[in-house]
Amino acid sequence: MEEKNNKGFIITIIILIVIILGLGGFIAYDKFLKKENEEEKTVEVEDAELNLNTFYQVGDILNQFDKAFSDTSSTFFGYPYRAKKLTAKNFDLSAALYLSSYSLLTKNGVHTLLKESKVEDNFVKIFGDNLKYTGGEVVAGDNYHILYDGTTKLYGATLQPEVRNKLISYNAITTKTSVTENEIIVTRKVYYLEYESADNGVTATKAYIYPDNSKQQLVATMSLTDGKLNEKELLGKYGSKLKTFKYTFSRKNEQTYNFYSIEMI
Repeated sequence: MEEKNNKGFIITIIILIVIILGLGGFIAYDKFLKKENEEEKTVEVEDAELNLNTFYQVGDILNQFDKAFSDTSSTFFGYPYRAKKLTAKNFDLSAALYLSSYSLLTKNGVHTLLKESKVEDNFVKIFGDNLKYTGGEVVAGDNYHILYDGTTKLYGATLQPEVRNKLISYNAITTKTSVTENEIIVTRKVYYLEYESADNGVTATKAYIYPDNSKQQLVATMSLTDGKLNEKELLGKYGSKLKTFKYTFSRKNEQTYNFYSIEMI
């Protein structure tokens, strides 16, 4: 009887050892092997490391600014660059709704009905807690209206594409990105571009560069290659004559940053 009890005790000990070894192996896998396979991707920005998803998120917000506020059919054309400093809390709500819905309503060049939740989600992605979302209709131009139905919770747009002047635009070139404990700061050179008028079907070969749309000061007249401007050449030769703006994104959490301000420096 005692011998049977000893055997049972030994078997129990062996089982416990197997469990402990298995648990130890799982912890080792979780801490080392798994970490190695699922290591968080980062990108180096100056002397700091930035989560790659955060890097893309901030880049997407900047891209939305560039596209929306470069549309000449809108009264918000060049909106971020009209004042020396523009903060999220002072952002015109109509301009913010226009920005948040622009890329969603004009996807692939087709205007479509859009659920309010998508516009709101994008609004929060851009502004976070720095500006409160409120749905509403936006008059973005004489021929450009963003419609809102509070009952069905849908957005739509009406636009006559022919009113858009594709020969002029605002453009921005990122020259520096820095990361602090609670902020990402993106420095950009901003310029106003006007293509030389060309006949239909003929690619423009020349462009005029101005610091803003007042066109009071001509920075340069530049030749185009296949209708495209060489921005590297523009920066090298005329960068000092362009206006410089600092975009600041405030940290919401470890991976999320939201637009906080634009300031001319």
